[in-house]
Amino acid sequence: MTRWVSEEETLTSLPARRKVSCMEIRPNNNLGGVNQVSAASAKPRVQAPPVEVANFSGSSALSASLNALPEARPEVVQTGKDLVSQSSYPPPVVIKRISHLIAAHVSEQTES
Repeated sequence: MTRWVSEEETLTSLPARRKVSCMEIRPNNNLGGVNQVSAASAKPRVQAPPVEVANFSGSSALSASLNALPEARPEVVQTGKDLVSQSSYPPPVVIKRISHLIAAHVSEQTES
């Protein structure tokens, strides 16, 4: 069991055969701490140059031409219908490659 005693009590009250060690603690309050930053030493902010306003006058022509396109092109829709009606579409090689890509993607997600 440890008990804190004064130096005087240690020297007078303990038997002579008992060895007592004392530790002196000196607080070091003069370390200085962190340097303070003053407003005078802070660098002023550099303002970014003004941003130019974008010119989208040509986009109205693009929007007009996109609106003039039909929702779907009939010839491409017919080609898709013809391909779906074939029993050999898509070819087995394509199906196999797609399945390998999906499996690789799934295994990457499970490892993470």
